Amino acid sequence: MKNRMISAVCALAMAAAIPLTASAEKVQVDARINVVGRSATIKQESTLYVGEVVVDGETAFTYIYSEDITWSKTSFDMLRDGFKAMDNDSFSQLIPELTEEEEGKGAAVCSIPEYTADIDDNWKTASFAGMKYYEDFTSMSVDWVELYGNDESFAKACAFKEDTEIFNADGSPAEQYAPFGILTQVNSDNVTYTVEDGKLVKLVDREIDYGVEAIKVIYTKAEVSTKTLKGDVTGDNKVDTKDAMKVISFAKKTTTPKNDTEFKAADVNNDDKIDSKDAMIVINAAKTKKPIK
Repeated sequence: MKNRMISAVCALAMAAAIPLTASAEKVQVDARINVVGRSATIKQESTLYVGEVVVDGETAFTYIYSEDITWSKTSFDMLRDGFKAMDNDSFSQLIPELTEEEEGKGAAVCSIPEYTADIDDNWKTASFAGMKYYEDFTSMSVDWVELYGNDESFAKACAFKEDTEIFNADGSPAEQYAPFGILTQVNSDNVTYTVEDGKLVKLVDREIDYGVEAIKVIYTKAEVSTKTLKGDVTGDNKVDTKDAMKVISFAKKTTTPKNDTEFKAADVNNDDKIDSKDAMIVINAAKTKKPIK
């Protein structure tokens, strides 16, 4: 795992010291910073994949995976807040809790701990994870969405400061297509001033430039069905005219089922054969959209 340190480009200047006099009184004060402008330069771009596998209507497991995300407490905290803001906040529990001292690259965590070691580049889509552990599924549908641009609650929780101009590393303006996690912090120093009487506070105007990482978050969901849906010969988790045409073909002996799953789906009256009775039941189900009991 490669390590990379990304440093801030902003430093605060110290004010000139005021000479000491015999009657001088030392006063410890904080330098006050008047921010007159903010900008952020993208030092790195990374992608975090979050996946959910749903089996027979119930979430079986969730996971996160990234090859290149930087281990940053600020970025991870921001992502965790974003996931908590979503309707399904299960992903927030997968974001590692970091201390400031920890460093690294990449992330791989599954809600089923023993699956974590299996996570690799193929887990960019939840369909692969679903097929890995549920080989006997009869259908699967996959959703793919970029969260920052499609989930308002997530985007609001992860948004960078509104008055900040975002720039690419080459200085060109960057679109806010992803949440921006601050990788470095800008701190002010305490300055000791010597005054005759009263207190003196130095006011400093500064333009702050953050070094940031642009994180794109991709969400995929795989819905797996391990149960045979009566009449669903095509395996798309519904009964329609395509299924009806196949059952008619089986009944006429024009074609035969490719496997036992197709046979069980077509034999809707469970008499161990596919005939006109099955065809009529499937045709009716395709028209009425009612499940076959």
